[in-house]
Amino acid sequence: MFLHSYIEMKKIEKIKKSYAVDYKEDETPIIHYQSTLGDGFILTDKSLYLGKTVPETGNKKLIGNLPINNISSFNVKEEDETTDIYINEINLISFVKDTSMSITLNRYFEMIRENDFDITNEEVSENIIRKLDPKIYSYIKNYIFDDELLIFIALGSNSATASDYIICTTNRLLLIDRQAFGLSQNIRAFDYEDINSIGTAKGTQSGGLLDQAIVGLIDTGLKLCHIEVSVAGRAINIQNLNQIEGERVIKLVNDYKRSIKQSNKQPQVIQAQPIQSSEPDILGQIEKLSELHKKGILSEDEFNVKKAALLEKL
Repeated sequence: MFLHSYIEMKKIEKIKKSYAVDYKEDETPIIHYQSTLGDGFILTDKSLYLGKTVPETGNKKLIGNLPINNISSFNVKEEDETTDIYINEINLISFVKDTSMSITLNRYFEMIRENDFDITNEEVSENIIRKLDPKIYSYIKNYIFDDELLIFIALGSNSATASDYIICTTNRLLLIDRQAFGLSQNIRAFDYEDINSIGTAKGTQSGGLLDQAIVGLIDTGLKLCHIEVSVAGRAINIQNLNQIEGERVIKLVNDYKRSIKQSNKQPQVIQAQPIQSSEPDILGQIEKLSELHKKGILSEDEFNVKKAALLEKL
């Protein structure tokens, strides 16, 4: 299954020739699924296009489209071996059971039904946790602070038997080594503000020029990229990331770094506190003495003595 950012124009052109023959140029693809048998669908912001092989017709492919406005319900149900998509209560699409895909599709369909495409960091984090293998999450959560949310996870590899989880949180970039037969104890965490730079890099290639050329062609064909993270004067490489995921990691880190830098530049507003003078309010006290004198409470002599004493303090 491919979601919006991963659906390439070349793929859309193939889909249009296969079953989305009425696909319009102004449509935005949201979800695409293609089975190994060639069956599939593409959901856009305007229509659902479907191509499905029907055994009862001698394996002829049924093609068609349904405007979004005519769709009253989307539902994803998991059976023992399949994940089934129901459109208007009709099972139109089935594929090999995939729980992670079911979670994603249900969330997308819910957003479409409610016409609400605002996603909070809390929702993103909850969705990532639901999709992660419980064993992997039980390991990761030991390194996540209580107020920290998971924003993005990508998978890279540094050898044929090892791979890395690259995790962007609301506070840090986490790199976790994962061996083919279990998790190692190697985890590196970097606060965004401590990262000097992050960007694409050339992969670590060994062998002759021919071997390097072949690796380069594989990277280009599979759209892989390599990331280099510079922290405290050392470079850390993550290889063989999906190009779109790698670019997403780079953008997230740079966005958080920029946000931190801007917040640090905000001027500190200090409220000036009124200065409490230790000197008595001489003039105010003289005025009070004058009022007491006028009322006859103080005699002329008493008033003059007290007035003179206060004036000496000025």
